[in-house]
Amino acid sequence: MQQAANQTQNSQAKSSMQQAAQAFVRSQLIGPSARFNALPITSASTPRDIFHSVLLRDVRNLHRTDEYLPNHSAFAKMVDAFVKAQRVYVVGFRGLSSLASLSAFLLDMAGFDPAPITHGDAFGFQAASRMRRGDVLLAFAFVRYTKATKELVEMANRLDAPTIVICDSVMAPAARKASFVLQAAVDSSSFHNSYTAAVSCINALIVALSFKCRARVARRLREVDESLPTQEFDMDESAWGSDLIRPDRQRDWLLGQTLIFRRARTLPVPAAIQRNAATPPPAASSPGTPPSASGKRPVPHARPRA
Repeated sequence: MQQAANQTQNSQAKSSMQQAAQAFVRSQLIGPSARFNALPITSASTPRDIFHSVLLRDVRNLHRTDEYLPNHSAFAKMVDAFVKAQRVYVVGFRGLSSLASLSAFLLDMAGFDPAPITHGDAFGFQAASRMRRGDVLLAFAFVRYTKATKELVEMANRLDAPTIVICDSVMAPAARKASFVLQAAVDSSSFHNSYTAAVSCINALIVALSFKCRARVARRLREVDESLPTQEFDMDESAWGSDLIRPDRQRDWLLGQTLIFRRARTLPVPAAIQRNAATPPPAASSPGTPPSASGKRPVPHARPRA
């Protein structure tokens, strides 16, 4: 009797959660025109006001992404999955194809084997059919959600490949099917989403993988440096000075460099880096021998025999 009552409660709770998820998705699936009509920016806003407002909103998106506590545990699991991956399939459609392309480019630079999928047609599913156990699927899912993203995540699950979704909500259809979810805030002052926080998640992932797989990344970067034709890049260092900048922009350039330098000196240093910097290198000789002026410890003279 009690077991039947518990099953009824569980089914009701599951049904209510599904209804809440459906209501959330429906509320997010508004068209760009509706979002444009609800913009907080008016015709009285100056370009300077718009510039400041957009930057502040992106800063708030970064703070919200960092303050969402499940992101921290999910991120650590994501990094471990990438370290073990043989190949990484990166999925992003329409406007999200730029995020997928950026992720694939940086993963390739870090020594991984990415396979970007930026079209949800038969060609994209054909490429994803090569997935095997040991591969990883990384997908981007932001409103409006595409069905192909969820279907590719489900395909990866059937192939027993870990699935990672970077999205704007854990209620996103693809996120509900994923192994790990990283939620990034995308609030915007315009008709489109702001992907600043999503790009920061990509940056954090590449940095974490670089420290986890330092030898692999260093080897791959050497290969890239040796293979790139240098004549295709602007390596004229004389053009980097302020004397060749347009006269009307020299003052702004110098002011910008000064602000960047001052800001770099006032940025807080992470505690882990402070501890590493505070740890002295191991002494080469006995601790009782004082160092010389050159920084090296003097070699003690041999004592004469009695």
